[in-house]
Amino acid sequence: MSDPPQPYFPLEPKYLVGIDVLDRQHKEIVDLLNEVYGSIVAKKPVDLSLELLARLVKAAKTHFATEEQVLRARSCPDYLRHKAAHEGLERGLSELRGQTARRKRELTIEYVELMKLWLIDHFAEFDSGYAKFLANQNHAIK
Repeated sequence: MSDPPQPYFPLEPKYLVGIDVLDRQHKEIVDLLNEVYGSIVAKKPVDLSLELLARLVKAAKTHFATEEQVLRARSCPDYLRHKAAHEGLERGLSELRGQTARRKRELTIEYVELMKLWLIDHFAEFDSGYAKFLANQNHAIK
């Protein structure tokens, strides 16, 4: 018997930040990206890919707002840089979804790969940085 196929973008422990709500949101975003990828590979109707992309945009917006609230409340350094990165991705995702919906751009594996690379970079650079800051802050309080 063969092993089940691995997800396109597995959620690795290094992408988690140790705050339940944010980790659940990271998982939701990664799961949706995997679904978008799967819909393209399986050549599902474009409307399904658009629906999944819309859900991904909504999940990202919700996550960014939650994460920014946590960062502000905990006085995390680089908050403004983190917020600017969120705004850039949110703009890009919304633009891609709009162009795809208007059929001016096809949703391709290359776009999904760009989203994946952005998330990996964001998780590694920004999110791991604030996770370490918050862990140190929690340790200092104890």
